[in-house]
Amino acid sequence: VGGMSKFSNIVLLKNSFSDDVKVLSNPFNNYLDLQLSKTFQAKATLRLLDMSGKVVYQTVLQQGQARLRLPLNNLTIAKGIYTLQLIAGTQQYSTKLVKE
Repeated sequence: VGGMSKFSNIVLLKNSFSDDVKVLSNPFNNYLDLQLSKTFQAKATLRLLDMSGKVVYQTVLQQGQARLRLPLNNLTIAKGIYTLQLIAGTQQYSTKLVKE
């Protein structure tokens, strides 16, 4: 526009948690267990999304957390397929999960 250029931010998107994040409970029921194999340089946001893209659970992970057990038993989450998304700085990880 008017000879001006604008570049978008570049985001590294990994389609698999296999290298840096391991889901220990897939399928899951009342708890979601995760193992982080790397320390993220900044706070990370963890989201659980339903198939329509609606965020059904979200939490902020502090630096240095290596193993997590997320209690989901007090949420009314229907059985089905969900996307687990982890955003840490410019890195973004996502994987599919099954709720039994």
